[in-house]
Amino acid sequence: MTRLLLALMLCIPRGGAAACPMDIIGLGDSVVYMSNLALYTLSTTRGWHAYWNYGISGETSAQILARTPTALLRDPDYVWLDGGLNDLVHAVTTETYLANMESILALIDAAGATPILMLISPDTGVSNTLMQLSDAWNAALTTIASGYGAIVIDVRPVLGVFRVGGDPGNLWDGSPITTYDGVHPSAAGCIAIADVIATVVP
Repeated sequence: MTRLLLALMLCIPRGGAAACPMDIIGLGDSVVYMSNLALYTLSTTRGWHAYWNYGISGETSAQILARTPTALLRDPDYVWLDGGLNDLVHAVTTETYLANMESILALIDAAGATPILMLISPDTGVSNTLMQLSDAWNAALTTIASGYGAIVIDVRPVLGVFRVGGDPGNLWDGSPITTYDGVHPSAAGCIAIADVIATVVP
């Protein structure tokens, strides 16, 4: 009831109709956890309520899945979701990882929210073999996401740079401009992620 009253108070007329600010939460691992500026940017540039960050460093998809019901108690309109780098380094199987991510997407969809699925981002410290696997996982995630009304975003073009010795056209290493350590977004990276989200969300 409290949330409903607050929403009604914050509705503003737009085009002759009342429209309420969108609520967006972040859910994932350290990439989301270190991206508070991205959520803040969305709140200031789009007028969204974007203050809830449920990213936790080091978590795998199984741990993120276990926390998803609690995060959804915020009753968000959008859930910015990421996960996968920790699954790669902890040798989680492809089948388990994809099943976990699909379960998270299903929970978000069932809660009436729209998932914003961020594909696995670059990581300078991860081997070529694992980054090849991340590319395969990203392709599979894109297919899975289509069944849950998810908006898929790929931040590799803004966070990544070409790795010498890797596959042609790869973006496996973190940019020294948009990441501060080869994986986690810098201030510039957070703003870039917010721009990507703002571009694809209606």
